[in-house]
Amino acid sequence: MRKEETEKMTYIIADIHGRADRFHSILKQIHFSEEDTLYILGDVIDRNPDGIQILLEIMDAANMPMLLGNHEYMMLNVVDAPVGYPEEYWAAELENWYYNGGEITLQAFLKQPEQSRKRIIDYLENLPLNREISINGRDYLLVHGSPEATFEPGISEYPDVTMYAVWNRLDPFAENDFADKTILCGHTPTIFFRDSLPMEILINGNVICMDCGCAFPDGRLGCLCLETEEIFYSEDPGNAGKQYRVKTPGRKRKREI
Repeated sequence: MRKEETEKMTYIIADIHGRADRFHSILKQIHFSEEDTLYILGDVIDRNPDGIQILLEIMDAANMPMLLGNHEYMMLNVVDAPVGYPEEYWAAELENWYYNGGEITLQAFLKQPEQSRKRIIDYLENLPLNREISINGRDYLLVHGSPEATFEPGISEYPDVTMYAVWNRLDPFAENDFADKTILCGHTPTIFFRDSLPMEILINGNVICMDCGCAFPDGRLGCLCLETEEIFYSEDPGNAGKQYRVKTPGRKRKREI
C-alpha cells in the first residue's frame, strides 16, 4: 500500500551495523518524511564502515528515536572510560570491541572533530535501554536485547541491568510476562531462531524479532510499519543468490554479535 502524503507512520528497524546503503534503501521505500517516526532498536555501528555517518544522521533527525545496543555500549566502554580506569581493563574492552567489529567504527570516530566526538558520546550516554509506545490502541515494548523488567539481580549472569538489556538474548518462543504488550527486539539475527533464507522478520506470539543480519554481507535490513503491519526489506541486488555466512553466537571468552 502506498503511503498517502498526509499519513503519519511509525516504523521499526534494528541492527543497521554501518550499512548506509541498506538504511537509505529502507528510507526510500517507505517514503520517510518529517511527519513519520522511525524507532531504531540499537546497533547502528560496527562491522561496516558507515556507522558514525548513520549515527550522525540519526542524531540530526528529530524523528528517529534510538535505543542503546550492545555495540554502542562497547563503544562507550572504550571512548568514554572513566578517569583512572585501569589500563588492563580498558585494553580488554578495546579487544572485545575490535573482536565484534569495532575497529572500523573507532577509526571513523577519531576522524571526527573534537566537538563532534563529544556530541556523539553525550548522545550515546543518554540513550534509553527500553522504550514503551502505543499505536492505535496497541502497546509495544521496544528493546535491543531484553526487557529491563526481566533482569534479576543476583540471579542473572549479568552484573547490572544495562549489560542485561543490551546483551541478553530474548527467546521469541519462550513464555513471557508481557501478555498486554508486543515486544519488538533486535540483537540476534533471526536465522538463529528459524532456518529461513534470506532472513526475515520473525513474528511469534507477542514477540517480533527485527534483526535480519544486516551486519553481514549477505544479510539485509528489515523494517516494520506499526500502523499497517507492512514489512519492508532493503534492496541489495548484488547479494542475490549468495549464501549466508553468519557465525552462531555462543558463550565464548568474548561476547559476540
